[in-house]
Amino acid sequence: RRVEWAKILDFGLVRNPAQDITATGAGMGTPEYMSPEQARGERALGPATDVYALGGVLYRCLTGQRAFEGDEGRTVLAKVARGDGPPRVADVRPEIPTAVDELVAAMMAPDPAQRPPDGLAVAERIRAARDGLDAADRHARPVERTSLTTSEQAPVAVLFVELGRDAARPPWSAPLAV
Repeated sequence: RRVEWAKILDFGLVRNPAQDITATGAGMGTPEYMSPEQARGERALGPATDVYALGGVLYRCLTGQRAFEGDEGRTVLAKVARGDGPPRVADVRPEIPTAVDELVAAMMAPDPAQRPPDGLAVAERIRAARDGLDAADRHARPVERTSLTTSEQAPVAVLFVELGRDAARPPWSAPLAV
């Protein structure tokens, strides 16, 4: 019941290195948030895959729409597997600061080597983007359109990012600066 602490309530799917729960090449997950390498069924997935998925969550939070659209999961999966990049956040929401647009684009780069390597690197890039914002960018702006209405039932993601961490505390147990 403390708003300065965030708890992950659902990992969705968790990989257990001691047990294979899927056959080789079988994919599990939500296609809109799968990395290209995951969508292609590659087995050697690392932290860059999670960075890509988080980029997809940020994209949805910032634009109100999914990075990839399609009538079926297969259609979306094919777009992702081909390495089609999503439209830039700033193309959908021109008022988004350039640093934020560039961060999401880097997180959703088709090549995992072009993404921030892990969550710590993403946090550092978020901090750098925040530090580069001017006062006008730091204030909330009215949204031109509402992405979720009272009649729409859709999952909503809330992202809390720690911008100042006590170096003496491990990153997984540090309170978030809200």
